[in-house]
Amino acid sequence: MLHYKFTDYFYEYVIDAVNKGYHYKDSLEYRRYYEVLDKKNILKLRNNDAREFENVNELVDNDFLVVSEKFFNFINQISKKTNKENIYLRVEDIKKHKIDKNGFRKKEDVSCIVVWKDIGIERLKKCLISLKNQDYPFFEVILVDYGSKKENFVKLKNFLKKNKISYIRVKNVKFWNRSHALNIGIKRSRSKYILVSDIDMIFEKNYISECVREMKKNIYQILYTDMIDCSKGVIKKNTDVLKEYPKIKEKCNRLSDFYNNLEYRFGISICFSLSYFFKIIRGYDENYKLYAAEDDDIIKRFELMNLDIKNIKNKTSHIHQWHPKLQGVKKMKSLNSSIKKNRIYLKQNNSVIRNSNRWGEF
Repeated sequence: MLHYKFTDYFYEYVIDAVNKGYHYKDSLEYRRYYEVLDKKNILKLRNNDAREFENVNELVDNDFLVVSEKFFNFINQISKKTNKENIYLRVEDIKKHKIDKNGFRKKEDVSCIVVWKDIGIERLKKCLISLKNQDYPFFEVILVDYGSKKENFVKLKNFLKKNKISYIRVKNVKFWNRSHALNIGIKRSRSKYILVSDIDMIFEKNYISECVREMKKNIYQILYTDMIDCSKGVIKKNTDVLKEYPKIKEKCNRLSDFYNNLEYRFGISICFSLSYFFKIIRGYDENYKLYAAEDDDIIKRFELMNLDIKNIKNKTSHIHQWHPKLQGVKKMKSLNSSIKKNRIYLKQNNSVIRNSNRWGEF
């Protein structure tokens, strides 16, 4: 549809254009529109696969628009002004007004959200096994399959059923969007707490119980642990990650020097807190695409809320399984430009609440 600007009164405009012939070649194009309208009496301007337009970045990410970095910065400045009222959401406001008391309910249950698409099935299984065998009694594991091929899901089907893992499958996904995938799980969680994880992680058996114990001391905080990185070959296909966790941990190097860098210290995929805090800010920012900075971003927003950010590395731990760098996205043409845009967006956007009211929907 070329003349989308006339959608509010398109039928009337077409008849007028045909009768008066004031467009190119005696309104030839509009005569063709009229032939369809005359036969079907209606012309659909919205297909079944149409979706709500959220922001200009969507047009850029789908190659509908090509913009300069100057224009991209300009859009971000507008975004900052538009969200100005959201900058001032603080813990003090939550305490004062006691917003949504259900967010602070007594039952100490946990939802573990893991997102996945196609790659790393064996790593995913090890991650899920480490979560399902936690020493904490009240928790669920939710796996969000964000557009995997059917043959890859088939490989997991029996494993998921055997381990009683909740499964959400999202079909027909064009771009990897980890934020949206996580938000789908977060929005469907009914637990008091949420633990966010990537498929590459293996958790110490006491991870959830230690997190809950810490949250009981201070409900207004976000918990994380330093990532312990595995070298290639340390964890093999037949490795029993439950029995061998202490040995694996000894072989791995703690990346504390890397994550002490302020810009990257929270880009570790792991985050534990009240589900209420995730939901009140509408989850992870879904503007981030491909290889993004959504982990840094959500911690930044939690800090803007004056929530405490606490590292509990002395009480528990998690291990990152080795895999090739940027696996699954390395060959994408738009990868470098996407990374650059994401870092700019991270630095410039200081609002707390993001996304529309339809965040986490699919």
